[in-house]
Amino acid sequence: MAFDDRAIELAPWQGDAVSFALAPADPGEVRSSVSGDVVPLGSEHQPRVELPSSSFACISLNALKDHPAVDGLLRAEMRRGASFRLLRFPFSLHPPEVGRVSEARYAVHLASTPGIGPIVHKIFPERVEVESERTTEAAFEPSLKIGDVVEVGLGRVGRSVLVRQGRASTIGYWSEHGAEWELRSLTERNGVEGVWEFLAIVRWSTAVAPLHATVAVSATVAITQPILVWRTKRMEKRYDAVPLEGCLPII
Repeated sequence: MAFDDRAIELAPWQGDAVSFALAPADPGEVRSSVSGDVVPLGSEHQPRVELPSSSFACISLNALKDHPAVDGLLRAEMRRGASFRLLRFPFSLHPPEVGRVSEARYAVHLASTPGIGPIVHKIFPERVEVESERTTEAAFEPSLKIGDVVEVGLGRVGRSVLVRQGRASTIGYWSEHGAEWELRSLTERNGVEGVWEFLAIVRWSTAVAPLHATVAVSATVAITQPILVWRTKRMEKRYDAVPLEGCLPII
C-alpha cells in the first residue's frame, strides 16, 4: 500500500466555539500586596477562553496497520481490531484588558471502561517553546509516536499534521485516561495568549466508541497596578458521545 506523504492541515474550529471568562477562584483572597486589602476585580481583569462547542477534529490511523515503519506489536494489535485515532483539542486564550496571563493550564480527561478504552497513547507537544504564534508540524513516527520534525527520515510514517501553537513555553503530561498542558509566559512583559492545538493519539482495544471527554482550563493572572497575582477558577466543559467514526483517514 502506498502512503501519501503530504501534510494534513486541519480545518479551522473557531466557527464551532464557545467562549467564557475565567473568574477568580476565591475573590476574597485577591488582596493588594501593599495594603493587604481585598481588591474587587471587574470583568476587565478576567481572561477569556474559547473551546470547541461540540466536536473535535479526528484522523483515523487504522490504515497504518500495514505500514512497515510502525512497531510490529502495534501492527499486530491493530490487525486484531485495536483502533487508533489522532484527536485535536484546540484552545484559544485572550488576555484580560488589565493585566496579563502568566500561566495557563489545559487538561482533558477521557471517560474509560476498563479493558475497552479509550486510552491515551501519545500526546503533542510534550515540550516546546514558541516565541511567536506559528504553525508547526507533528509527524507520525515508528510506534505511532508524534513529535517535532527536523528532517524527514526513513522511519517516518506517511503523513504529518500542521497545528497552531501560540506564544508560550509548553509542557505536556499524560496518563492512560487524560493529558494536561502547562503554558507559561516567556517573559514578564509578554503574557500567555493565542491559539493552541493539542494532539493526542487515543487507542481503543476494540471498535471505536463515541468519546466522552471533559476539558478543564485555569490561569494565573498578574496585574501591575495594584500589584496582584491571582488564580482563576478551574472551568470545565463536558463532551458526551462525540462520534469518531467519520474521521479523516490516513491514506
